[in-house]
Amino acid sequence: MSKKEQKSFNEELDKLFDQWINEIEKNIANSDKEDQYREGGTGKVIFTRDGLLEKNDPSIDVYQDWVNASRRILFILKDQPTKWCDDARLWLKDLGEAEQHAEIKKRNRELGTGFLKNIANIFYGLSNATTENNCDFNQLSHDDVALCFNTRPFGILETKKQGGDHSIDDNVLREYVVKYSDFLKEEIKILSANIYVCASPVIFDFFTKEGRDSGEYITFGEAHSGMCYNPKEKILYLTSYHPSVPANIKDAENFYDRVMKDFCVFLREYATEFLGQKE
Repeated sequence: MSKKEQKSFNEELDKLFDQWINEIEKNIANSDKEDQYREGGTGKVIFTRDGLLEKNDPSIDVYQDWVNASRRILFILKDQPTKWCDDARLWLKDLGEAEQHAEIKKRNRELGTGFLKNIANIFYGLSNATTENNCDFNQLSHDDVALCFNTRPFGILETKKQGGDHSIDDNVLREYVVKYSDFLKEEIKILSANIYVCASPVIFDFFTKEGRDSGEYITFGEAHSGMCYNPKEKILYLTSYHPSVPANIKDAENFYDRVMKDFCVFLREYATEFLGQKE
């Protein structure tokens, strides 16, 4: 992908985000809770822009790598526990002299938070598991996981673009998903992933219920009810716990295993069809 194409990719997302913000503006106008939707000091609507995470190494063309990847992995999260605007695409990338969060980004690249460590573990497992190697949790090496996280392409999508508290009620998330469904579907279309990791059953249902109910999507029984496959588009949907939940090694292992056990079942049956080769 050329620099022009890279620019166009983000321009398409930013155009969508601007339209999304305008819609939020309309919905909160004259609301008695309008202040809670705005950033203190600036008055801007609180909004998280997201997409492919850019790498700190300038030699890495994350956009071209994304186009070429056989496994394009997108983590669909709930929302951020913040009261300010953010751009998740820059969580790993220093901006030179303009950078105000160098230490935070350095910690992010080093997987210094449980939240990012859990995402990085899953990303590594989904990127490297094969029909011959399940990539079990006890095989993970911090250095290998960090290297994968900082060099290979993946995306993050915050379902509720406006940050909130440290938790969000399922009914609130569901209401937001319904209200802004057209925008969410358009962002998914732009990003064009083929493995979606949904950090909530609400998110999983939004993207898969119609396909599951119609029989268009393949399901895998009660033991793997958090997974389904769209064979026409060759898209896999997985469900995970939210990555901010695990607090210790055992919890992190359970978090990892919930996704990876489903994925390994899928690979054993559909690796050739999904990836175009036996892996």
